[in-house]
Amino acid sequence: VGCSDFLDVQPKDKQSEEQLFSTRGGFYTAVNGIYNKVASTALYGKNLSYELVDVISKRYAPLQSNTYLTALSTFAYTDENVKKTLESTWTTAYNTILNCNVVLDNLEKSDGVLLPAEYRMLKGEMLALRAFLHFDMLRLFGPVYATNKADLSIPYNTVYSISATSLLPATQVVEKVLKDLDEAERL
Repeated sequence: VGCSDFLDVQPKDKQSEEQLFSTRGGFYTAVNGIYNKVASTALYGKNLSYELVDVISKRYAPLQSNTYLTALSTFAYTDENVKKTLESTWTTAYNTILNCNVVLDNLEKSDGVLLPAEYRMLKGEMLALRAFLHFDMLRLFGPVYATNKADLSIPYNTVYSISATSLLPATQVVEKVLKDLDEAERL
């Protein structure tokens, strides 16, 4: 009876979402974590900036001794290493999009935590990053846009939710990308 608060103790090495976003520093910590994820090899630290996209687009031919790059250059998407790389890129991109949506959601709840200029800057950054990640997922996993715009492509996640989102036609994805980018530029 006297220990009713005993199980409500917060671990010292972890913060709840509410605690994190209750301070200005918490927002910057979350955004820093997102940018660290963006710089990972699964995203712009490698796959989306030079290796994966360059090999798929035939910018260079890999040496025959590298079986992963050779498989990738011949579009052998069933090769285990190619599958793992593509899965990692997809999963990391959508996890990062989810984290952008978490920040965006908490920005709306953060009355008075950030200065108005900081609020606009962080919201603009998260919207732009969400748009860029969706655009790159469309480029890699969607249909050839010039010839198949109306085909189903990828989901466009705009809410903080772990549930699956429906696939959208490529034209709708591009519209949502442009909407997020326009709003980011305005902010």
